[in-house]
Amino acid sequence: MRGRAGLSTAVGGLLSGVALAQPAGWEVTPTSASGSVLGTVTVNGVPAAAGSWIGAFDPSGHCAGAAQIILNSGTAYMSLAVYGDDPMTAAVDEGITGAEPFTLRLAPAGSGAVVPYPNADSPLPLTGWANTNGAPLPAFADPTAVFDFAFDAAVALACPPATLCPASDPWPLNPMPPGGLLAGSGVGPDGLFDAAAAGLGLHLLSYTWGATTVTCSVEVTATPDATVLTTGPFCSGDAPVLLTAATSGGTWWGTGVFPAAGGGAVFDPGAVAPGTYPVTYTLDLPGCSATATSALAVLPAPAPPLITATTDGTLVASVGGGGAGNGGVTFVWYVLDGTQVAEGTEGPELGTPLSGTTYLVAATNSYGCTALSAPFLFGPAVIGAPAAGAWTLTATADGTLLSSHPLDELRLFDAAGRELSPSRLPGPGCYLVVARSGSAWIRQRLVVAGR
Repeated sequence: MRGRAGLSTAVGGLLSGVALAQPAGWEVTPTSASGSVLGTVTVNGVPAAAGSWIGAFDPSGHCAGAAQIILNSGTAYMSLAVYGDDPMTAAVDEGITGAEPFTLRLAPAGSGAVVPYPNADSPLPLTGWANTNGAPLPAFADPTAVFDFAFDAAVALACPPATLCPASDPWPLNPMPPGGLLAGSGVGPDGLFDAAAAGLGLHLLSYTWGATTVTCSVEVTATPDATVLTTGPFCSGDAPVLLTAATSGGTWWGTGVFPAAGGGAVFDPGAVAPGTYPVTYTLDLPGCSATATSALAVLPAPAPPLITATTDGTLVASVGGGGAGNGGVTFVWYVLDGTQVAEGTEGPELGTPLSGTTYLVAATNSYGCTALSAPFLFGPAVIGAPAAGAWTLTATADGTLLSSHPLDELRLFDAAGRELSPSRLPGPGCYLVVARSGSAWIRQRLVVAGR
């Protein structure tokens, strides 16, 4: 009855098993005739886990005895009373009759399986039952005799995610089959991996059952930093800015926040009114998360300045309206290539413009926000407004520009002074069109109604 040779010796430090209920179908009817079977129970050479059940069955499959395994100092013992059939109840099969052989079955704790004995390694049936009034049967009276159950079960370990944070919940490793040796930093007697107890770094976890060992690795990393790195303030009408944080890979949300074409998100100051807007960033990594919020300020920008020519040959810049962004405005003049006009011309008036030169003016308010005018060509060729019946620019309902003169040059600006593609008006709104036909120029505001 000895088990298979060459398998692993009993593994110390076994996991504590929770006692299982008696398996279904293992109901026993005690009778006045019984004999006990003693022995040591192993599974593939490893002591059976606490909470396992062992039963004796007659040739018809009726359970003649059942008991829990007794675990003592790392050795699993059985003390199993095997009952005989009661001759007074001929219609009921309570247990062993006469010289019938019997078999053993083991239900390893937590496995949900039933393993038979004899098996391929010990194929001979168990015989020698007799009524000993509960005393050990002579053939089964040695508690050190090993009954090794061959269990064809894959050794498995429920590995945690490859990375965890110290704040993550303990991870159940669920080693299978139960009864082996679970080892590794942060592994508790309850079979849980605790990242905080393991500490930062790479950890190897292992589970040994019989001659088989399975492993997995987990890295405990520092809790991520969700600090928002993007700061303001911004000016109303500024171009969208890419939002950044100390650790990438998270999610952004907030007013004025939109998905970025290449991933991540942008904050668009031109999509919101002046004010302060909380922007929140969240990192949701395996086992932990981090969140940070930053307030981004959007300051009022001045209205795009307008350039007009006076009868005395000077140019004058002005911003209309009485909004907060138009307070304390200062002006700086530029030529078309972006070169600032000579010193002494910083102000709303350019006293000595050159005929045939195109000028722009930048208006900066007390918040430090700047708006740029549309280009203005100074000289006799400038047409401040189209003469009736001479040159007209119109827009169709779909935003197509129509000109009564052939166009040699065309520039298009929105109400905030930003230059747009001149192919067509993008949608409802107010636009400034600067066009050239030969040596003549026209500047005209066009309003496109909602379509």
